[in-house]
Amino acid sequence: MAMLGHIRDVRGYGFWEAWLRNAGADVIFFPRFPVRVHRSRLLAALLAVFSVTAHAQDTQPAVPSSDRALERARTIIMDSNASPEVRRIGAEELLENRTPQALALMIDMLRANGDAGRAVAVCGAITAVGARQPELLNEQLVSPLLDLLGHDHPGIRAAAAMALAGFPGSDVSDQLRQLAADAERSLQHRMAAVDSLTPNVSQRHVIAQLILLLDLESEPMRGRVLAALRSASSADYGTDAEAWKNWWKSKETLSDTQWLTDRVDLFRRENRWLQDEMTQIRTDYARKADALSRRLREQIELSYRLTREPENRDLLLKWLKDDLVEYRMAAVALIASEIADGHLPDGEVRTALHDRFTDDSPVVRRLVFDVVAALADPSDYEFVVKRLGEEKQPQVRTSILRALGRLRNSAAIEPLAATLADTESSEGEVTEAAVSLGLLGARGAAESAEVAPAVEALRNRFEGTPREKVQLRAALLGAMASIAASEFPEEFLLNLDEDDPELLLPALAGVKAVGRADRMERILALISSSDARVRRRAIEAIAALGGDVAHIEALASRLRTEVEPNEGVRQAAWLGFQALVTTQPSAIRLDWAIRLVDQPKHQEQLLGLLIAEFEDAGVQPPEILQARQHLAALFEGQGRQIEAVPVRRRIWQTLAESNSEQAAQAGLDYLGDCLVVGHYEVLGELIQSLVAGKAQSTIDAVEQQLVSHFDVLQSENSTDRLNRFVEQLDQIDAAMDSDRLREAIRHAQTQLAAPDAPESAARMGSQ
Repeated sequence: MAMLGHIRDVRGYGFWEAWLRNAGADVIFFPRFPVRVHRSRLLAALLAVFSVTAHAQDTQPAVPSSDRALERARTIIMDSNASPEVRRIGAEELLENRTPQALALMIDMLRANGDAGRAVAVCGAITAVGARQPELLNEQLVSPLLDLLGHDHPGIRAAAAMALAGFPGSDVSDQLRQLAADAERSLQHRMAAVDSLTPNVSQRHVIAQLILLLDLESEPMRGRVLAALRSASSADYGTDAEAWKNWWKSKETLSDTQWLTDRVDLFRRENRWLQDEMTQIRTDYARKADALSRRLREQIELSYRLTREPENRDLLLKWLKDDLVEYRMAAVALIASEIADGHLPDGEVRTALHDRFTDDSPVVRRLVFDVVAALADPSDYEFVVKRLGEEKQPQVRTSILRALGRLRNSAAIEPLAATLADTESSEGEVTEAAVSLGLLGARGAAESAEVAPAVEALRNRFEGTPREKVQLRAALLGAMASIAASEFPEEFLLNLDEDDPELLLPALAGVKAVGRADRMERILALISSSDARVRRRAIEAIAALGGDVAHIEALASRLRTEVEPNEGVRQAAWLGFQALVTTQPSAIRLDWAIRLVDQPKHQEQLLGLLIAEFEDAGVQPPEILQARQHLAALFEGQGRQIEAVPVRRRIWQTLAESNSEQAAQAGLDYLGDCLVVGHYEVLGELIQSLVAGKAQSTIDAVEQQLVSHFDVLQSENSTDRLNRFVEQLDQIDAAMDSDRLREAIRHAQTQLAAPDAPESAARMGSQ
């Protein structure tokens, strides 16, 4: 303080005022003394020390120089260069002086004209002291405050209204009501009186005064009163004055206890409303802040995209070290984007990423470890596992644990298992550690000895996890299914009885992985689950573990759309059906293919697989002929004769050597498909073979097919095909020796020579 003594200018406290405001705390602690001082009090004290004289205006009342305390307070209040806070503190000291001289000075300052800041400071002091010590508010202050309600300055009117609101008892509220009802006063004066009543609208005597004011003739005044009453009730009666009066009639007779209970309920509702408003404000702020941050990152990314290589790489290195977190976030996101596009960062960029492992921002650290996971470089293991032991932020630790699972280093199994064993680990950490263990300990990915810690940790953690923690239990069970250790089957089998799909999925995967078919009846029931994922997983388990006819029939039932609406599940059922059917003897497989008559697509696939298997093996069992006949009939039924032709040809070639009715029918079927698709080049050899030494019925059938085909071509007016057909039949006419066929050929030639077929006629004439 001695250092400050040489300062004599009343404004010299400005430096210390700025210093204290920048201190960032409301209470200042002096280490060398057991003293804690409120910042505002210290400002006022400093000002008092610095102040020796004040330049009082002529309109201000004089204060006896002998009263040093009043002089100091007066100096503070009168200094128009002081901050409003400091002037108010000076007025508070004056009010707390409790002497008649201090009260007189306060009244004089309220009545004096001139400096609006002085009046606001005094009113503010009355408000502040009244909130702490209402007994210090002298009734002599009421009259000048009521006068200030009519001041031209709106700030003074508002400050006076707040000051009057702090006076206890009903006397002041009654005076305010009388002032508001006085038609001789100005409208703004009367409205200010209502405004002074409003802060105490939870008090019964204030509400009573406001209800009386509803009878005022002035529409603006009634509107002001109605606005004040709205916060007194949870029901808003709007501008209906009678409704408000009736409401008050229901409340004014309440006992004190009943009234307090009613007010508590009202305050509770208002508090919930305020909390909701605060939540909404925070949400809006977070949303706007996120949007601003996102736009900034978008602009950073655009700048990167517009910069050519290698300059853009230099930008990444620069941004990774930038003080602004948005730049660092954008840089890491850009690196992740480049990795997704197949462009891996070079060594310098990776080193810069490693430097961000200890970034001040948890968001940046989390993003960096996500990039490390995407790189999946085993050499990063030592850096990442070291950081796992240092990182405290749960979300960042979760990203680290995720990265460990993707680094393909079995050494990570031990720290991951330790995370499961640690009771302090968060659910997110345990979940991610379990997923990573499932990746690293998957069957064949690591040695049994390396996986052993994970097996024990997973079993212990699963056993100790409450049933209601479904997501966590599902993650643990999923890791167990991936590892498929011999110690796990009981957990899988028991959890098949769960109803939650999240637990059924890993349980089904587990029984499939360990090859346990003990609960096949339950698994069969699950193919009717309401969850498509469960149905699919159950079908996959049946395909892997089943083999009985009942299992095949169960999968076959899921092939129909009316039974299984989900296409993915139907596809899984088809794959499983194939897997089980292929283990059966060829006769049973053919029977299943024939039974799929209502599933032509699947029937075609199964017949094709059966035929291909026999052909690859170089065998010709009776089933292959039947399979070809069914496949050809399937094609023909769908109008796909062009695909039926090669199948019919193979059937014909198989039977052509025999002189049986079956062989003749095979040739006729082949002939029919060739005619439909226009494969006329094979007719000569085919017909020669069909009629040579065959029964007359076969020859008649050939003749009938050929003549009928003439009719089809002529009805279609297909001159080109008719011409090619005639050219082929002309060469085999002798073999057929059929008058009916010759007549059909001549008729066709006449048609082709007609004027409406000039091209065909010209071609016939050239022969």
